[in-house]
Amino acid sequence: AELNSGWTVRDASGQMLRRLAKQGTTWTWLEDYVYRDGTLMAAELPGTPTRLQFHLDHLGTPRLITADDGVEIARHTYYPFGGEATSPAQDNEPRKFTGHERDGHSLDYMHARYYTAEWGRFLSVDPGPSDLRRPQTWNRYVYAENNPVNRNDPDGRLTNPVTQEVGKGKPILHRGGGVGEIRELRSSVTASAGGEYGAARSGGRPHKGVDIVAPVGTPLVAAFSGTAEVRPEFDKDGKQNKLGLTVVVFGKDGTTAMYAHLSGTDVKTGDKIKEGQEVGDAGRSGNVMKAQPANEDHVHFQLYHKNKLTDPEEFLNDPEKQKQFSDGKPKQ
Repeated sequence: AELNSGWTVRDASGQMLRRLAKQGTTWTWLEDYVYRDGTLMAAELPGTPTRLQFHLDHLGTPRLITADDGVEIARHTYYPFGGEATSPAQDNEPRKFTGHERDGHSLDYMHARYYTAEWGRFLSVDPGPSDLRRPQTWNRYVYAENNPVNRNDPDGRLTNPVTQEVGKGKPILHRGGGVGEIRELRSSVTASAGGEYGAARSGGRPHKGVDIVAPVGTPLVAAFSGTAEVRPEFDKDGKQNKLGLTVVVFGKDGTTAMYAHLSGTDVKTGDKIKEGQEVGDAGRSGNVMKAQPANEDHVHFQLYHKNKLTDPEEFLNDPEKQKQFSDGKPKQ
């Protein structure tokens, strides 16, 4: 007879949707997962309790699991590289360190590779390129550039910096604590140039914005309020816009933001956009190299203040300058 085996159903981005067990030809439903803005929130179960609530830390690790009525089901504590300090037998939930699935051999399935918390290393080499400017990437087995407290790896190929608020890792541009934060810039040596503002481009032209690391499909949110204009990847004559599908948000007093190389958007020209509202998803439209490694996927963000081109990284990460956008609060 066929041994009992576990199966998972995932969406296009790799998020776990459903767990199943199979014995022979019989399938048994075990668990369905519920997300909010891409962040694990809850699970539906066939038994008792019928629903779990996940309480995550800044890395996306479920540290506390409760039932609907608030009763504690399990409380997990982890060492920096993901080894569990508490008993793993508290519950049967496989979502462990940074929310990845841990199997019966204590290996974490991180999509492109398996990871072992015991060693703090991946079991196979990094499929993406290393970066001469980031020495920790030279070790092809290293996890999160040896900085597991401040970084995680969503797919075994990409190291993400994280913040102290769960869910911030998903949007690329957002306001948090009064400050608009820009995450890691594209800097791979395989790219034609770094993602910094002013970096030299072909013909000696300067880069007018920043290229922010973002896997395809990552949602982007507006850094400030304004009126939208959507610029398609191709015009009516079939000419390609080098920035690809782009959403432009016109704020007040000559403040303008451009979100480029998108894969899609529900925004329409003329829409009134509120600060923090989703404006589109990161993609590879425009002049992005289609065969580029996944860790070079990015969104181009360009910023004008008082109709003058501005360094987004310097401006949005400075709380005093940020106030010049919206005087410390969103403008409707």
